[in-house]
Amino acid sequence: MIPKFVGELRNLNHARFNRVVARLSLKFADEFQERDTSVAGERGGRVKVLHLLRHAKSSWEEAGIEDHDRPLAERGRNAAEAMGRYLATAGIDPGLVLVSSALRTRATFELAAEELAERPKNRVLRDLYLASSAELQARIRALDDALGSVMLIGHNPGMHDLARSLAGSGDAESLKRLNQKYPTGALASLEFPVARWRQVKSGGGRLARFVLPKELMPTKPP
Repeated sequence: MIPKFVGELRNLNHARFNRVVARLSLKFADEFQERDTSVAGERGGRVKVLHLLRHAKSSWEEAGIEDHDRPLAERGRNAAEAMGRYLATAGIDPGLVLVSSALRTRATFELAAEELAERPKNRVLRDLYLASSAELQARIRALDDALGSVMLIGHNPGMHDLARSLAGSGDAESLKRLNQKYPTGALASLEFPVARWRQVKSGGGRLARFVLPKELMPTKPP
């Protein structure tokens, strides 16, 4: 079949021959790239890691303050510091941290970052404030593919909806807890066997961890 096909190509004039070869080259290159990405993902050679951190507990004590400007409560500050220590111990080092512009999310980041050996690169974004799951996923899919891991610090219900949507596998007990509730200060880490962020899709992630601040805080004596 191949020799016959080559013979037919030889009968084309030079210009048509070049056009056919160019089209075939592009077709085969695309197919090879798709196969290569799939195989690399299955072998674990290419993985994107997404860390979803909900802001720590905020304060409602100041009357008349805008929701965007609410600070962290004392419990929230302690939880953010504890989460920062956990990130350092667990070796979680995202290449970029995207932070909602709300005061409580920025404070969560700052307190956690103080516990790390190096301050992560970060961007504060207004459009992450109270963003929906769909809006957050659009932001994720537009990330630079040079980044292997990224952290989002945001709000419910968007963060909870996003985590439940993306987590398709993982420890059964952790998945159950995640589906039930996403408390303030909680961290969900998801791994995707893909080479490009635009390939991240619903159900495509493995829940690698789901950590709550109360698990990191010292237990108060009765």
